[in-house]
Amino acid sequence: MSELQTVRLRSVRFWDPDFHFSIFVEQHPNSSDSKFCYQRNFWKIVLFLEGHGTEMIDGIPYPFTPGMLFVIHPDDVTNFKIASGQKIKVCNIIFPQSFLAFAEPLFSRNVEFLNFFQLERPSLPQEKRERYYIQTASPAIMSLVQKMLKEFEQAKEMFESILQLELLELLCLIIREGERKSRKNSMLTLAQRVMAELQEQYPSQINMTYFSRKFGVSRQYLTRCFHAAYGVGIIKHLQKIRLEAACRLLHSETERENIAEIASRCGFRDLSYFYRVFRAEFGASPGSRLRNTEKS
Repeated sequence: MSELQTVRLRSVRFWDPDFHFSIFVEQHPNSSDSKFCYQRNFWKIVLFLEGHGTEMIDGIPYPFTPGMLFVIHPDDVTNFKIASGQKIKVCNIIFPQSFLAFAEPLFSRNVEFLNFFQLERPSLPQEKRERYYIQTASPAIMSLVQKMLKEFEQAKEMFESILQLELLELLCLIIREGERKSRKNSMLTLAQRVMAELQEQYPSQINMTYFSRKFGVSRQYLTRCFHAAYGVGIIKHLQKIRLEAACRLLHSETERENIAEIASRCGFRDLSYFYRVFRAEFGASPGSRLRNTEKS
């Protein structure tokens, strides 16, 4: 990407002097796609409609498929990489900073997002870019973009004001999706921490109260996060880990402990309960597993 010449696109190519906004569909590749990188003096939202490829942003590749949406700052250095013979179709929405000036108070609850629409580009780690500014467009976003495109093409009375409000709605939907992704990532991280704790602490007497206190969240939230990530409850999975550990010990040729000792080492304090759940899981008693090991 550094070998390509960078061209700064000017807004006069895209909108009328009296209305600083444009939305349009175009196809790539065109004659200049492989020759230049681009910056611009406007913000741009790109919705990919057809085709596959890679959007290069400041030298970092971001693969795209139909339905992907990118929000581009004027100072972002961008370029498409499209496989030979491949064509893509995109919908571009372009606007200046002034187009959103009326909405700044409405974005006050999300300063991080608003900062992206300042002339001086904020430092943007890849994780944050992928959370807010690279998304899979929701059905609501797809529908709204189609509505905006139709409004712009028909240019009926008051269409400028309607498009200004619709752009604000679009950005609000993008923020909402970014926050949803952030919550989802937080839930996954929490679930992964619980899983690691299960793997390490399964011999101990841990329960939902233990996890709730350790991670500082409610039992209900913990359960929801873990089930969303792994499709099973925490205590159910804890039992599975313990049973698998017991099974390994029963199969170990070096182990000569009795069944009660093995059950205790794996976190089971009630021997009769251990027998019951072991048989339910493996279809055989712990004793039969131990005898099979001794015979071999």
